[in-house]
Amino acid sequence: MLTKIKSFFIELGALGPILTFAVLAPGLGILVLTATHKNWLPSLNTGDLSSLIYFLPAAVLLAGLSLVPTHALSLIAGLLYGSMQGSFIALSSIILASIISFKVTGKLVGDKAINSLTQRPQAHAVYKELLTHNLQRTLIIISLIRLSPIMPFAGTNVLLAAAKVRLSEFIIASAIGLAPRVILVVIAGAGLSQLDFSQKSSKELFVVGIIATILSLIIIGRIAQKALSNFVNKSEVKL
Repeated sequence: MLTKIKSFFIELGALGPILTFAVLAPGLGILVLTATHKNWLPSLNTGDLSSLIYFLPAAVLLAGLSLVPTHALSLIAGLLYGSMQGSFIALSSIILASIISFKVTGKLVGDKAINSLTQRPQAHAVYKELLTHNLQRTLIIISLIRLSPIMPFAGTNVLLAAAKVRLSEFIIASAIGLAPRVILVVIAGAGLSQLDFSQKSSKELFVVGIIATILSLIIIGRIAQKALSNFVNKSEVKL
């Protein structure tokens, strides 16, 4: 088992360490945010949009460098700016972050990752689908990948950059696919008064909101996975 894992990472080349970091680092980031939120959250919670001068660049850089998960940023945006404004702010921040991640990863990975991805039948099918440059099909397939809660935000950025998809298609499809997930989490965050779990009412409200969000994401994810599977199967038949 360990030999297969080692062989897999060797085949991935430069993509292996980058993909590992992109998947694992946000988990560590959420621990840091949780442990330190009493130090930085009060200064952002001004009750207006003045804190955007700090929130926006911090959110874009932290998510763009895969240091924090996007659902944490969405939750905080909802708490600070409410459902309407928070959704726009969170989605804008995350799209900008995805562009940074896409560009940086593309430079680091180069062309070697494509050879590793195309050696596996399913990855090769998705890769061929993305590179047909049929705008409609490309937008659909990336949107479905973004909709799935199983695919981590940073990891998806890495894989799409490695697949050399067009930046314009990446941005449009990412916005379409990420919007439902971001808005749902922002709404959950908007129901919070603070990220302080010591108060029973806040804790119950937080738990209910998160459970509702998770259930919604699971339903959306299953629909996305089924549709994505159909696309992959059709591609494999054509190949």
